[in-house]
Amino acid sequence: MKRTITMLLAPIIFLMFSCNGPYYENDNGKIVNLSVGSPFEINLNEELNDEYSWQLHSYDSNIVIPVLSPRINRSGEDTSLKTFYFQVVGDGETTISLVYSSGERVRNFKKEFNLMIRSGS
Repeated sequence: MKRTITMLLAPIIFLMFSCNGPYYENDNGKIVNLSVGSPFEINLNEELNDEYSWQLHSYDSNIVIPVLSPRINRSGEDTSLKTFYFQVVGDGETTISLVYSSGERVRNFKKEFNLMIRSGS
């Protein structure tokens, strides 16, 4: 039983402590070169007192995949930090697009975050 728990937790611990980045809002629009198999994370601020939150909008699943559910940590009195976890799974390039929205509605200013991932073996 103990061995099974260790085997299940090992990949999560590996991802949490061996991530490239993390990437933040000031990395919006950057091009990042990562190798296949590399885990990485994106951290974005959210307001606690509104109905909007960061949502994963688009990416190429042949190149990157989300590996854990996004995690929210309180970062201030009125803000939290939402962390998205990814892993590079193939060669090529893709843009990860995240949008600050509420369900189908997008804020008038349409706040977006885009990170271009280029990968190779």
